[in-house]
Amino acid sequence: MLLAVVPIAFMAMRKAEKEKRPIHKHYSADGSVEIKEDKTKGSIDFLFYLGGDPYSAPAVYNSNGEEGKLLFLHRDQLGSIVAITDLNGKLIEARHFDAWGKVLSITDGNGNKLENLLLDRGYTGHEHLASVGLIHMNGRLYDPALHRFLMPDNYIQDPFNTQNFNRYGYCLNN
Repeated sequence: MLLAVVPIAFMAMRKAEKEKRPIHKHYSADGSVEIKEDKTKGSIDFLFYLGGDPYSAPAVYNSNGEEGKLLFLHRDQLGSIVAITDLNGKLIEARHFDAWGKVLSITDGNGNKLENLLLDRGYTGHEHLASVGLIHMNGRLYDPALHRFLMPDNYIQDPFNTQNFNRYGYCLNN
């Protein structure tokens, strides 16, 4: 009897911990919509990726439910968002990353430094967890300061290449 109660209590505890988090995110099945609920501010923001998913969309519509704005995303060859402009072509945000995904600088259209990303997607289009300095790459968490994943890769792509046995490496350490 006790064994049946323990998993239920554990799951209830996990749910209670999750409810304490200040920000909750929800995603549509195809990834084209993100809903961000900020419990500290009591706000809900909607982000609609237009013409693609978070990794390829050329534009987003950002709305708080009452008013919104259309933003254009400019990407590099890796899919990283390097600039955001408005409808008039005015630069809203410029981003600079090093080769391993670490944010070097974020500036506005006047060159003033910004503290936070306007959209929390950046390097290779993946979600930045700014409070802890990590990048959520869906399957694994990546630390751009260490140039390493925090969890091992389950799949060894080429057993004849020794770099594949470093299961925490990124891009074969190249």
